[in-house]
Amino acid sequence: MRQISESKPGPEQMDSASTAPALPDSNETTCWQAIGVFGDNSCPDLKCQLHCRHCPEFANASRAVLAGPLPDCYREERTELFSRHEALPEVAANCVLLFRIGREWLALSAEILQEVGEKRPIHSLPHRRSGVVLGLANVRGEILICASLAALMDSHAALPPQALRLQYHRLLVVDWHGLRLGLPVDEVPGIHRMHPQELKPPPMTLRQAAQSYTQGVFYWKETPVGLLNADAVFATLSQCLK
Repeated sequence: MRQISESKPGPEQMDSASTAPALPDSNETTCWQAIGVFGDNSCPDLKCQLHCRHCPEFANASRAVLAGPLPDCYREERTELFSRHEALPEVAANCVLLFRIGREWLALSAEILQEVGEKRPIHSLPHRRSGVVLGLANVRGEILICASLAALMDSHAALPPQALRLQYHRLLVVDWHGLRLGLPVDEVPGIHRMHPQELKPPPMTLRQAAQSYTQGVFYWKETPVGLLNADAVFATLSQCLK
């Protein structure tokens, strides 16, 4: 009786060899390409599997691809791909806060916004019965000076100071280089991402006072919105407080 000197494979080696998936031939049409979801959908197993990716045949082929050798020039192609220095597209979008005062839609840079609060009492200041400064409001224990953008821009829709202190719905709390103010407005839809190319020059029909504070006009839901120049607006507001 001939003795066999070769060592027999262990149980683990036999199991791994018997269950190793075979790499599909690149020239052979696979079942999922012929009768599966990438073919004519005539495979009877599709009724229970719903998609070829749930089928054991597809899973075995996937494991074979992952366990198989790398294709020729794979490392060179990946290295060349990831070493490219492609210029990223410019993300040119400015976040602005949309709000309405009367019939006019306006916008300010969202960077200066700190809070959109509910309506609260605005108490008038002595010797300031008219003008841009409306008075003081209590915002969570902090006393803020409130100013009227409508009065600042000499809007025809601007109400008397007493009415401006009462007839509004939202109070914008803004901070411009340490100057915290409350700005009463009527409506605040939220933040809008505006592309600089959307900005158009202010129309010539705009009032002179409004033109000096308006950086440009863009459209939001087919509605013209005036983008305010925050530096010009708050520089004037700071002068009004003196």
